[in-house]
Amino acid sequence: MTTTTLPTQEQVDRVAQVLAPDVLRVRMNIDTDWADCPALYFKVVISDDASRNERLGEVTNRVRETFTTQLDLYSLEPFPYFNFRNQSEQAKLREPAWD
Repeated sequence: MTTTTLPTQEQVDRVAQVLAPDVLRVRMNIDTDWADCPALYFKVVISDDASRNERLGEVTNRVRETFTTQLDLYSLEPFPYFNFRNQSEQAKLREPAWD
C-alpha cells in the first residue's frame, strides 16, 4: 500500500464541507480489514436530521458516492469502508476517534 496516493485528512475535510449541513465531520484512518487487506475507514458523523429514517438512505448513499468520486477511492489499493453515527449518538458515546 502506497501512502503517497492516499487522501489526506485535509482532503477528507474539504469533501465533508461540500456535504454540510448533513455531514458534521469525517475522520479517516488506514488499517486492514477482516481479510487482512489494506482498508480506508471513514467515520462519518451526520446531523440528527440527516439520520431520520426517511433521509438516512439518501444521505449515506450521497456521502459514499461523493467521497468515492471526489477522492477517486476505487483507483486506490485500500478498499473504502464507511461507518455512520449521528450527532446525538456521538455525544452520548464520546469516542475520541470520531471527533
